[in-house]
Amino acid sequence: ATRLSELFAIMGMGQETLGSLLSTSIAVGYRFLRSFYGRDRKLLKSADGVFVTSPRERIALERYYLYPDARIHTVPYGIEVGDLSPRERSEELRKSLGIPETAKVAVTITDMTEVGEVKSLLLAFEQVAIKKPNSRLIIVGEGPKFKEIEYEMLTMALGSKVVFTGAVKDSDIPDYIALADVFVNLSARTTGFEPSLLEAMSQKKVIVGSEVSSMGTIVEHSVDGFLIRPADVSELATLLLDVFSGALPVGDIGEQARSKVLSLFDAEKMVIETLSAYYAILKRTGAYKVQASLVNRVSEFLFSNG
Repeated sequence: ATRLSELFAIMGMGQETLGSLLSTSIAVGYRFLRSFYGRDRKLLKSADGVFVTSPRERIALERYYLYPDARIHTVPYGIEVGDLSPRERSEELRKSLGIPETAKVAVTITDMTEVGEVKSLLLAFEQVAIKKPNSRLIIVGEGPKFKEIEYEMLTMALGSKVVFTGAVKDSDIPDYIALADVFVNLSARTTGFEPSLLEAMSQKKVIVGSEVSSMGTIVEHSVDGFLIRPADVSELATLLLDVFSGALPVGDIGEQARSKVLSLFDAEKMVIETLSAYYAILKRTGAYKVQASLVNRVSEFLFSNG
């Protein structure tokens, strides 16, 4: 509910230069002050508890938003995921997108509300396409910045190597991910886990995520995926080339990724941790006797129907 994710997104687009560090610091400071005093302070003051998905967010809330740690509850895996079953590559979909049978494919999913994240991927893929002409980039999604993103693509030496799919039904997203040799999502604009990245990991894909997103709490860099700064075009290009050329043990990385997701995203564990947090909030606010029986009934219903 807070604008914490926006701060992480700004930090993710910073580069390792003095000018960029200064401008990023100013932008983060301005956005923090504006959101905190304009909205977040009032919101947090009225909250009996706050759920976060990672230790980093918990520290940020306590240190910068001055929110009591006792009221912060970490439920790392509180999202809805699909059945996580392996998905076969759809040859019909590949042909409909005009992807050559032997092409190496990178896939990303975006809501196209920010140009910077997609532009970094386009710049990196431009370097890849020069060395690997048979590679393709599939960009899934649509949004208000589509024309700007398309313009950025047209100014680069990419030609027909980038495919825009437009809007896609959620139920079809796994089919697009199944086409990928590598799945990229550099967004840091959510403080939760990206379902598309988890889906890709469950399909044994090599994934590249943002080091300033919550994925950093579950992905072990170079073991079950890769985490980079979204603005680091050079590192992203190198990673894509390494995947496409077979310089990385993609099979082992994919197996590790799937094992990680299956071991962490346990429905019963998510329910227990969430209910425990609600119990703590009810006890602290004195509403335990009034509401605890309701929570117990909800818990019994969930497990009896799970």
